[in-house]
Amino acid sequence: MSSLGVTWYGGEPLLEIGAVEELSRFFIEIADAEKFDYSANMITNGTLLDEKTVELLLTLKVNHLQLTIDGPEGLHNRRRFYRSGKRESFADILGGLRLCAGKIPVGIRINVDKTNIHRYKELVELLTSEKLLGTQSGNTVSLGLVKDWTDCVSLDKRKMLSLEDFQFWLSDIRGYLAGLGFSQVKAFDFTPKVPCGTVSVANFLVTPKGGLKKCWIHATGPEGVVGDLKTGLDLNRAAAVKWTAYNPSQDDECAACSLLPVCAGGCPYDMLTKPERKAEHCKYMSRNVEDNLLRAAATKTS
Repeated sequence: MSSLGVTWYGGEPLLEIGAVEELSRFFIEIADAEKFDYSANMITNGTLLDEKTVELLLTLKVNHLQLTIDGPEGLHNRRRFYRSGKRESFADILGGLRLCAGKIPVGIRINVDKTNIHRYKELVELLTSEKLLGTQSGNTVSLGLVKDWTDCVSLDKRKMLSLEDFQFWLSDIRGYLAGLGFSQVKAFDFTPKVPCGTVSVANFLVTPKGGLKKCWIHATGPEGVVGDLKTGLDLNRAAAVKWTAYNPSQDDECAACSLLPVCAGGCPYDMLTKPERKAEHCKYMSRNVEDNLLRAAATKTS
């Protein structure tokens, strides 16, 4: 083993910070003894970040966070509220971001649909004024498409953006951030890649009881078990065969497509469970590559 990377994921991983600490110290000890690299990141809702927790995460080699803010304060609080209703989550998340400033870089994700997409700039403006975005902040911001991946999504499906609409807004935010002079990941990346870690042989989602799965969408349900920590990958399980055998190049249409190296066939979960979405994805990816080529050319000639 040359490296081990861990993403702390949930649910909300900071609810079990004791378990995160215990396992992290175990991983770090093994990495030091066996002389391989260890790193970690965390996907959190950001509401439990306090000064002590941020310092602990640094000690545990958590070098990046991803958290979600769904718009300016009032809009976010209507979408992302506490069950108790006693506090509003926006202020807590903003406080956590301030504590991370200069210590742990954060990827700020704005999950969007038709009800909030038109107000993303208000949030960017606020974060910029707080110095929580910008070239010196170390943080980035991106849009996340709300999708009906699980039955837990209670949003009216008519309020969800199509991939065509989402493509428009991705182009919009890229131009907007460029106008602000933000240095983020280049919009044009044509490096061949796998579709996601789901189909990597060395990537697993580990459930609280030690089960192994491949796709993060299966984190909270009984579906998708491919083995367990004691016995490893079990190819006697149908799910294990299904996920490990996934190969977009075996699809005749994908194999003949010149965009396959940068598209990688799209989301494996969608392609395996919702094949009717393939045509929409192909149009989206074609527009995305065209847009990126134009941006690459404009950058080179400017």
